[in-house]
Amino acid sequence: MALEMEDGLDLCDEILELIEELPDAASDFGESIKDKVESMREWIEENETVTPKMYTALENMKAGCAKWLERSDDD
Repeated sequence: MALEMEDGLDLCDEILELIEELPDAASDFGESIKDKVESMREWIEENETVTPKMYTALENMKAGCAKWLERSDDD
């Protein structure tokens, strides 16, 4: 699977936007992954690539945000 740098950067941006929408109950989770995503975004920019493992990790963080947002919609 060929991954483009832009794919990784776009995914980072999507996650950072989702973090802003997380409920207060997810603040610890949000802060934790925000630091990771920002670090990964910086690495992607510096190396001009995204590894498959990194992309998978980003997808998992995005899924975690989505689950928190689904829970907050149910309240």
